Amino acid sequence: MSHWLFPGSFDPVTCAHEALALRASRLCDTLTVAVLQNRDKPADRSLELRMEWLRRVFASCPDIRVECFEGALADYAKKIGADALVRAIRDTSDLEYEYPWARLHLAREGVETVFLAPEARFADLSSSQVRQWAGLGKDLSGLVPECIREDVESLFRQGR
Repeated sequence: MSHWLFPGSFDPVTCAHEALALRASRLCDTLTVAVLQNRDKPADRSLELRMEWLRRVFASCPDIRVECFEGALADYAKKIGADALVRAIRDTSDLEYEYPWARLHLAREGVETVFLAPEARFADLSSSQVRQWAGLGKDLSGLVPECIREDVESLFRQGR
């Protein structure tokens, strides 16, 4: 039985995250989408809010679990029994960043990494772009999952 781990900050979760997680979940038995608590790079939205959004996005997906973690990614993967990490590669700069980590995780911890390319329509979509667009008061249709769109737009209208 295969168990993969898709980690990220998900601040906010985008349609690209959603699509990638759904594709990954079809390739393994269980997918854990895990929100990183990174003390060095604090997120603007609370951990609880980001987890709530992810739970809503994947509510109808029994093979996708939503959790949070802090510390070393490989340690968390081993703790939950994940066979592989799922990482998105949008361009060569993503590959340049992710590839050395993949080699290190495999060599030091025995944790595999599965690289997935995003669908073409989401190839350039990032959470930082969504935050900037939302900060301008723009419509987030097609950028964040519809089930959380109004909440995300409302949050940014309030300046948070």
